[in-house]
Amino acid sequence: MKNTMNCRFVSYMKRQLVLAGSHQRKSLSTPLQSLYSRSSSTSFSSSFSSNGSTSNSNINDIIDNPSLVTFTHDEKTQIGTITLNSPSTYNALSVEMGNEFEALIHRLKNQINGHHSSSSSSSLKNLNVIILKGSKHNFSSGGDLHWLKKLRHNPVHINADKMYSFYRSFLSIRSLPIPTIAYVEGFAIGAGACLTLATDLRVMDSKAKIGFNFVKLGIHSGMGGSHLLPNLIGESKAKYALLTGQIFNAQEAYDSGLA
Repeated sequence: MKNTMNCRFVSYMKRQLVLAGSHQRKSLSTPLQSLYSRSSSTSFSSSFSSNGSTSNSNINDIIDNPSLVTFTHDEKTQIGTITLNSPSTYNALSVEMGNEFEALIHRLKNQINGHHSSSSSSSLKNLNVIILKGSKHNFSSGGDLHWLKKLRHNPVHINADKMYSFYRSFLSIRSLPIPTIAYVEGFAIGAGACLTLATDLRVMDSKAKIGFNFVKLGIHSGMGGSHLLPNLIGESKAKYALLTGQIFNAQEAYDSGLA
């Protein structure tokens, strides 16, 4: 369970904090970045085979058949990385991406819990932590506004069902039985910022920015933001962030308890 963080994860975080000590918290981005280029990693996309089972692919398969969500597993450190992979939209959260994301989380949860007997699932039983990041040095620009605009003519109850399904697909990351860390580069805006709240920890690059700009769009703070943000930083600070739509830099986010 998440409340019982294993010793290996605790030791890993201690090492990162020691490394960050002389450069403050923003230097955590450096050791995290080094994890993404290790040679002892395996990669696969979130697609399923025709018989309903999961299919593994090497990195070349992913390049030839790009997925909106990818996963890599470093067998040496037992660290997994989920990457939002829609660089052309700055990793905007879409229904299609949400479907892939939820399918990947479901598969990872089963493999971590040992519900599959394949060699790949066996290696995931010892997974220490999962890092969530965006491709091309940008976390997420938020919800897909083109899709949202298409919903404006629907009855309220139809949109309520659609949004519930959309939120559930990404917030499924909360069901993973191991710790999760959102690594924020570039921007994490709107629903993208809320997605970071669904992880256990948030680490920001020194130049990254995060903000809950729903008020500027005239919409409710979705993706669980109005629930998760007060739990994280307190009601007063959460109200300020949600009612002003302020974009926080890394230092401001750290000072407020966001990162």
